Order: sequence, then structure tokens, then C-alpha cells
Amino acid sequence: MRRTLIHALLVVGALLAPAAVRAQAKPINLALFNPVQIVDDDTSIHGFRFNLLYGYNQEMHGFDLGLVNRARGSVLGMQWGVANWGESSLTGLQASPFVNYLEGDAVGAQVGAVNIEKAGTGLQFGAVNYAPRIEGLQFGFVNITDQLKGLQLGLVNVARNGFLPVFVFFNFAFD
Repeated sequence: MRRTLIHALLVVGALLAPAAVRAQAKPINLALFNPVQIVDDDTSIHGFRFNLLYGYNQEMHGFDLGLVNRARGSVLGMQWGVANWGESSLTGLQASPFVNYLEGDAVGAQVGAVNIEKAGTGLQFGAVNYAPRIEGLQFGFVNITDQLKGLQLGLVNVARNGFLPVFVFFNFAFD
């Protein structure tokens, strides 16, 4: 009897272990402003987050909607708000009428008035685009990078390794 109980407890523990791992990420969060939000900021969200004023979590994987969206870890999916801020990497899209800011590397797109990222592969589309390293397309009034592998289209295009360091309408480097 005792042995059967131990085996049953081990089976239940094995079945609950994956749920405990999944418990580290929550499927939904609603935030007025941090810390007034359903899930605390040390928890990742893998699903949907709505931020009335300001939401802040560890990771954001899924759809992030709000006024100011911020993630300490990776962003996978879409951030759509007045201001989007990622402190790590982005795989997907940041879309804002004002500012998209990413402290890490991006694979995907930033679409907004001002787009800033550490390094990117993909698209920056806005009035002002800045990335120290970019592989892809910068499309805007002012495009700035130190290291370009791709194309810039805009009024002023600055790329240290471009065919010219500063050129109007377009600039490119493919090496």
C-alpha cells in the first residue's frame, strides 16, 4: 500500500511538473500602470497583454497592446502602442505612431515616427530611423547607421560604409 502511494505521488508529480514550468509565463496580463497590473513585472507573458497606461513584464511573446509597452526580456510577436520599449531582442513587429525603442537585436520591423534599435535585420519605416548596424531597408526622411548591409531610402541617408557616407534620396552597401 505504501509503495503504491509513493508511485502515485511520483506520477502526479511528473504530470504536474510541466504545468509548474508553464506557470512561469502567464497567458494574459491587464495593466493600468506598473505595479498596478494583474501579473507582476518579473513574470513573462506568452499570449496577450493590454496596457491601459504602462505595462512592464519580463518577456512578451504574443500580442502587446497599450499606451506604453515595455519588456525586460525578449519580445516575440507584435507590440502595438504609442511607445514600445524592448530591453532585449525583438522577433516580429513594433508599431507605433511615435516611438519604437529596442536595446537589443531585431529580426522583423519597426514602424513608427522614430525607430531606434541596436542592430537589425529587416525593416525600419518612419520619419527618423537609427540603428548602429542594419541589414535590410531603412525607409524614412532621415536614416542613420554606422554599418549598412542593404538599402536606405529617404531625404537624408547616413551610412559610414555606404557608397557615400551621406547621400540624398538613397544610399546602399552590400558588402
